[in-house]
Amino acid sequence: MAITPAYLFHWLQGNINILTKGLILLSMFLLSISPILSFINIRIGSFRTRGQVASIDYIIYWGIPIPIPRVSIAEQETIVAINLGGAVVPVLVGIVFVYSTILMGNHIVLYTTFASIIVTTIYTYLSSRVIPGVGIAAPGLGIALVSLATSIPALNQGPIFIPAYVGASFGSLLGADVLRLMKNKDRINAPLISIGGAGVFDGIYLSGALAVTLGMLFA
Repeated sequence: MAITPAYLFHWLQGNINILTKGLILLSMFLLSISPILSFINIRIGSFRTRGQVASIDYIIYWGIPIPIPRVSIAEQETIVAINLGGAVVPVLVGIVFVYSTILMGNHIVLYTTFASIIVTTIYTYLSSRVIPGVGIAAPGLGIALVSLATSIPALNQGPIFIPAYVGASFGSLLGADVLRLMKNKDRINAPLISIGGAGVFDGIYLSGALAVTLGMLFA
């Protein structure tokens, strides 16, 4: 998300107070080190599921091994972790953006941000899919476009990148990694689920980056 700090730096030249500028600069720093932090996963829990496991047994007949496929029911533990760079940082940056909006007293941007979160969460939940053995997939570009479209009321009323980014990041997190995981966790059948674990290619991070990039077209 190299383009994001550059855009934020340009916006910082506007008439905002020192505390808000400091918070935005902190966000820029966190975003710049996200690729490094994406190598760190923090375990937050686990759950056990039962599913079909395919195996092959062999019997020897006249000295010839004959494979016999079998399907058995086995219990598997799935570890749930959260990625530092791909999920924690976007969430922290989103919180900073919302708090900065409160400090600026811009109610239109603030309300638009919450509306963007709700709409994007619903879209992400409906469009996300469980891929057994892999995890949960969601359309990053679609999430960014929905978040940006919901943020249109903030156009010319304040920084549109705030509702666009927060809506995309939080909507992706809540819709796919929380709601979809809660409903379909028994179908995932993977040893590890890392929220934001794909780093800069994860839906949470990528959709937020795309939302800000697209938002620049309206700046």
